[in-house]
Amino acid sequence: GDWSMVEIPYAADDLSMVAALSEGSPGKAISLLEDDGLAIYQAVSAFWEQRKGISPDAIAALADVSGQGTGQFSHFVSAFCAGFSRAAGNAGSIMAWQEFWNDTLRLFDRTEAIHLDRRQIALNRLKAAATLT
Repeated sequence: GDWSMVEIPYAADDLSMVAALSEGSPGKAISLLEDDGLAIYQAVSAFWEQRKGISPDAIAALADVSGQGTGQFSHFVSAFCAGFSRAAGNAGSIMAWQEFWNDTLRLFDRTEAIHLDRRQIALNRLKAAATLT
């Protein structure tokens, strides 16, 4: 067939980011595009860059999107952990950050295992991260 006529409904920059985030997994790439994964990654990255000044409404909106389903929550967890890793390099109180990290891993692990409210867990972790020093 003539592939020059195939229209791809995504921007080149978005596809480049999906390629990087999917780490060569076609399934993960499709999920990033179909489960709001790219938007979640971008929003969570922005959160970590400006977490001190982010509004409660913005935090709630991000938790709403992140808690919609298993796919969205999975993208939230990945993006949140990656953002934490970058931000931890500038951590003030190492003990507080370590405790936060341990709590976060425990909550993320238990969320799907015992069917905790994804939106509530995302909201809890975002609010807690916003207060880290």
